[in-house]
Amino acid sequence: MKKFLSFLLPSLFLLSACGHFQQTMPPLPQAAEQLPVVDRLQIADDIVIGLSYRLDRWQSESEAPDFLIEEFVHHIEHELAEKGLVRSEEEKIAVARKRLAANELFIFRSESGAWVSIDFSRLREGERAPDRRAVFNSAGYAAESLAGEEGVAALDYRVSAVRLPGAAYAFRLDADYLLHEEPHKFSGLIAFANPYWFYVYYNDPLTDREDFTDIDRMLRTLQVTVNQ
Repeated sequence: MKKFLSFLLPSLFLLSACGHFQQTMPPLPQAAEQLPVVDRLQIADDIVIGLSYRLDRWQSESEAPDFLIEEFVHHIEHELAEKGLVRSEEEKIAVARKRLAANELFIFRSESGAWVSIDFSRLREGERAPDRRAVFNSAGYAAESLAGEEGVAALDYRVSAVRLPGAAYAFRLDADYLLHEEPHKFSGLIAFANPYWFYVYYNDPLTDREDFTDIDRMLRTLQVTVNQ
């Protein structure tokens, strides 16, 4: 299962930032103490994400905030310009909303422009559950998707194995890069909790250093429950 990070949805393959195939999976870290859940996010009737820290400075909504739609429209405009195409403002907004609608939840701070998207994708009928290698490969696809973004340069990324309570396998992707010459940070979880692939993606324009502290802590202690 490939989950696209991108605004433009380029084709993907598992490559490192310098262009070499990444073959060695990182080792699984030792188990850490599981912290008590203090807040819960109901993603769907059968899916709950447990948080060990409250995100009091953040909002959560099932639909993308206006500033994120505007950000996607900006990237769509670059895509159209490269192809010599012209679309109305309404058409561009509709495309942005459609691309964002794949996610079940957004956590964001309009003040800083930082945002998290959460997407759960159920296995198709007859599709086999992935093994650890497949989930690792998906993290690689995500990294290459980011590398292929319009305006992205100086990408440096790392993929690490993580223990995520409730998930069969999980990997974390962290990346630092320039977007239109401005520094940005990305952190994401790519995981599988039967029967769902799920993705938690954090995008940070680095306007408030506390944002990453909040979300890094969330990603390190997040738990998932799937009721079958």
